[in-house]
Amino acid sequence: CLARKEYAILLLSLFFFAGSLGIIRFYLSDIPLSATQLFPYSAQRIVLSGLIIDEPDVREGSIKLHVDIREVDTRTLQNPETILVTASPYGSYHYGDEISLEGTLALPQNFTNDLGKSFDYISYLRKDGISFEMKDPEVTLVSSGQGSFIKRNLLRFKEHILEKISAFIHPPESSLLGGLLLGTKQSLGAGLKDNFVKTGTIHIVALSGYNVTIVAEWIMKLFGMVFAATLATSVGILAIIFFAVMTGGGSTVLRASIMAILVLIARATGRNYEIGRALLLAAVAMIAINPWTLAYDVSFQLSFLATVGLIYLAPKIKHWFHKLPEKYGIQDLVTSTVATNIFVMPFIVYQMGIFSVVALPANFLILPIIPLTMLFGFLTLVVGSIVPLFGQIVGIAAFALLAYELAVIRFFGNLPFASISISHFPFTLVIILYILLLFWMFKPDNNKSPL
Repeated sequence: CLARKEYAILLLSLFFFAGSLGIIRFYLSDIPLSATQLFPYSAQRIVLSGLIIDEPDVREGSIKLHVDIREVDTRTLQNPETILVTASPYGSYHYGDEISLEGTLALPQNFTNDLGKSFDYISYLRKDGISFEMKDPEVTLVSSGQGSFIKRNLLRFKEHILEKISAFIHPPESSLLGGLLLGTKQSLGAGLKDNFVKTGTIHIVALSGYNVTIVAEWIMKLFGMVFAATLATSVGILAIIFFAVMTGGGSTVLRASIMAILVLIARATGRNYEIGRALLLAAVAMIAINPWTLAYDVSFQLSFLATVGLIYLAPKIKHWFHKLPEKYGIQDLVTSTVATNIFVMPFIVYQMGIFSVVALPANFLILPIIPLTMLFGFLTLVVGSIVPLFGQIVGIAAFALLAYELAVIRFFGNLPFASISISHFPFTLVIILYILLLFWMFKPDNNKSPL
């Protein structure tokens, strides 16, 4: 009993020590606006020169650009500072383009959505090192082909793949496939995107940890068949890193990529892979690099919570569904879907103000065929690149699966009771709910089934 108390005190001490280091790390990274080089030019119309440092984010009616500013009115900055540029959708922009901007430099403003939920847009941008924005500037292309050679060519390869997808599959199915395979941010239209939100399936539009896990497994199996174990591990790790860079390196992609790399390292070294520890290590690494991720990156928060639910809550509730068949992984699918939805729901309601009534049935009908959809989509690209006619034939299967998924989402999303709007959901209640969930997950199992 005494040893158990000493162990609990040690864990508590380590928790507070790590928390203290995290707070110090966060405040050291918090540079006051007045200390930035661009602050004296805010609310002024100026001419800026800089480099596009990320893949352009194509939206409905605009394009979002992350631009490293290097010159202000021909005066060179000591260190580049990143701003968010909202440009015309009719321009052609690429990673590595050097551009000149003429417009008004402004400070971002927080806003409130249609449900009355306030969004800390300022801190959301600060997590990416962005403190200023410029809307609808006059943009002039100065030069192209700068930036990282590897990243530039990976993004060009990605553009080539998207062109192939569009050649074999029409929108909006092509947009969905682009999201499943490469995490593209092509617009699905406001109405369809609302249906994704209402049905709790928005996670499949962009590349999520689930999709990355599937791709990582394919990569590991492919190289394991072709190369010797050591070489296969090295090539597999490199391929996962390249894939993460090509798909934008978002929080969910980084988290899943780190965990996939840890799997490869564990296999190569003959060590046991403990998924809970891998998740914690991935989270600590990401937060240590960018402490703003923990507090203001919703994608990271949702991805972490969903994975916790999958690891720890799914085994706890599996006996609920013991009457379901294990064939084709039906029992595991239902268990994992219920577990992740239970664990992320309090946070989603707090953050977005929407409770999806139809999330479970919609996900049940869609998630089982996501791997098959990705497989046929990939085969469409490969076969179509070799023999275009056969690519069209394989593309019919991919299109049918994508059309089915969109039909399910439209059906559930258009139901009058699909979702409930909750304008006020206290953060204190979120904390209480998660404390109760954690207590329930880690208490001894009584093995009682409600079914």
